[in-house]
Amino acid sequence: TTTSSTTKCITTVVPTPTCEYGCGNWCSDPIPTFSDHPTCKIAVAECILQIADCFLSAGWPASLQCARYQSWCQSISTYCGNVCINGKCSKSDCISKNPPVGGQTTTSTTANVCPATSTSTRTTGSTAPVPTVSSICVLPNGSSGSGYDNGNCVGGIQPPALTCNNLAKDFAQYPLKLYTSKESSECSGYTHSTVPQACKDACGTQYNSCVGTYAAGCKGQTQRGDQDSYDSAKTKCANQYNDCLAANKNTSAVNRCTSFGAGWS
Repeated sequence: TTTSSTTKCITTVVPTPTCEYGCGNWCSDPIPTFSDHPTCKIAVAECILQIADCFLSAGWPASLQCARYQSWCQSISTYCGNVCINGKCSKSDCISKNPPVGGQTTTSTTANVCPATSTSTRTTGSTAPVPTVSSICVLPNGSSGSGYDNGNCVGGIQPPALTCNNLAKDFAQYPLKLYTSKESSECSGYTHSTVPQACKDACGTQYNSCVGTYAAGCKGQTQRGDQDSYDSAKTKCANQYNDCLAANKNTSAVNRCTSFGAGWS
């Protein structure tokens, strides 16, 4: 059922965020608004899924700032757990406590007379919100001093998440997606039978970001104690990559993403 109406509007000037968090050449898409714990977790997932794109797109040396963006995503997750879990919460309150940096806004003005508007009961369901980021690929456990163990990664740079495809038009052919870009349509899709290849691609993306950001940040340093030189940092990135390949050689996605909008974890 569709109805139409015409209304009068008052001219207003509304700041619209086009870049909520900025790192060099890269800008994040704004996380969605939220009002409770479930919707807050969706905002966290939206934030986390953009981290890989930051490291890939910010450019050197700005990509070093992506670690701060990663921490900002974690601060939102902490807010979800500490505030939203107890009841009332909101994005505006969260942002006021944990303001993003490097963002930009544009100004838009509404017209005095609004055109006819339509209200429809039909929904397309073309995009599914990602409720949690639980990657199908596993992290390798390195030895002491390797720089990666117990869920930690070299330089703190995680591999991009392999999880369900959130676009309905692609799901039937590729139910899985490797989130390497903030634009979901630009990310590669995979079938359940190609999970090892998807994880190999995730390991490769992590390696490129590890060398391009962490190792690059060690140039000019001498290896001593916990401090890496460029060569020792690059070796850690390579060792992590090889162990990542081995750890995911037989990874599967049983009971994951078997229907659109479900099977996220």
